[in-house]
Amino acid sequence: MPIQLEKATVTVLEGRRAGEAFPVLFNPTEYSHEISNNFQEVALPGLGNPILQFVNGESQQLSMELLFDTWTINRGQDVSDLTRRFSDMLAIDADLHAPPPVSFQWGSFEFTAVIPTLSQRFTMF
Repeated sequence: MPIQLEKATVTVLEGRRAGEAFPVLFNPTEYSHEISNNFQEVALPGLGNPILQFVNGESQQLSMELLFDTWTINRGQDVSDLTRRFSDMLAIDADLHAPPPVSFQWGSFEFTAVIPTLSQRFTMF
């Protein structure tokens, strides 16, 4: 049985746009998932090295690069119309008084988060 490729989607989970799902045009070629904890060194008299004390967990981060090519797929469509749907997820929702949480789902991988940063680069070649 051949493997079925699935499109990655980003879905708004709460707020005025709750339930809106945005499929990406092209699945990312890679993504980075970072998990970390915060420790503090505590120096005790008589010990040669400080001991480490757990302070707190840090928020997980998911990073990836998405490609939006409307020239190949939809000739003439302004690519910023598609990218704006994603950048609008950073806007403060009036009901939540904060940006809405979203879910990134790609096959069996699901990551729930808020989007803290979005960088866009527009290139015509």
